[in-house]
Amino acid sequence: MLEHPLQRHPTSLALLALVLVAPTFVFVFVSLLAYQIEVPGLAAAVEPALQALTAPRWVDLFLLGAPFLAFLVAVVPLVGLGWGRTDGELQLTLSLRARALNLAVLLLCVLIGGLLIGHLVSEFLFEAAR
Repeated sequence: MLEHPLQRHPTSLALLALVLVAPTFVFVFVSLLAYQIEVPGLAAAVEPALQALTAPRWVDLFLLGAPFLAFLVAVVPLVGLGWGRTDGELQLTLSLRARALNLAVLLLCVLIGGLLIGHLVSEFLFEAAR
């Protein structure tokens, strides 16, 4: 089984993925509390900060892409690919490691990405209905 250099540091990459996804997590969590759950007074308190933060388009792109980038960073050390010959035929082998921290980060990335996509789709549909 071939081992690439990134497989030697799964914990470091899981922590890097957490750092990448943290801003999106905070943004989605605050937006969920303020706009979907409608915590009294929270929307009015955070609206100016959220508007100022997301005014530059690159921030929106980062917040949208961060869960997907973090997913890739966390999954890379878990995947191994090997090849060899068995009975004269080429055999490819795919292995997946189950590291608890990396799997937890992957689950968090999927959850945050799903919430973000659901929010964007619902906003698009409500905008189209108006």
